[in-house]
Amino acid sequence: TFSVCGERVGAELPAEHVRALHAAGMHVGSHDMRHRFMTTLGAADERSELVESRAALEALIGAPVVHFAPPGGRWSARTREALQRAGYVAVSTSRYGFNDASTASFAYCRLPVVRATTLDAFDAMVSAKRRRLWRGYVRASVLGAARFVLGESNYGRARALGKDR
Repeated sequence: TFSVCGERVGAELPAEHVRALHAAGMHVGSHDMRHRFMTTLGAADERSELVESRAALEALIGAPVVHFAPPGGRWSARTREALQRAGYVAVSTSRYGFNDASTASFAYCRLPVVRATTLDAFDAMVSAKRRRLWRGYVRASVLGAARFVLGESNYGRARALGKDR
């Protein structure tokens, strides 16, 4: 699934690239409209982010967009309800890992592919070789613990400081 911010289409991501991904059989999902953290928004703004992004992407690709990935992995029970009311059928959480038949039917783990993903790590992801992904599991555990200890606001500030380097 390629999770796309509605507002970034045309600005940072050419619309024709998103259409080409979809035409090639790739799944296009929403990453909200403006890349805002759901847990920092009021109910009305949260709903607006979800609905506007979905509508923009559906108009672009001409197909339903029913999958959501929350920016920063930040979402709540209220977000879940808003997603379901808006017609989404699945959310990719920031829980690192694989899914199988026993995985919940709405919230799923994910294996993020980012600029720093090595070819070896990518191969392990698509080959479902969990043991070769131990670094990703450790990183996810450390970040999760930091987020829990620091709280959402301080964790966000700390991550922002790290990205400035």
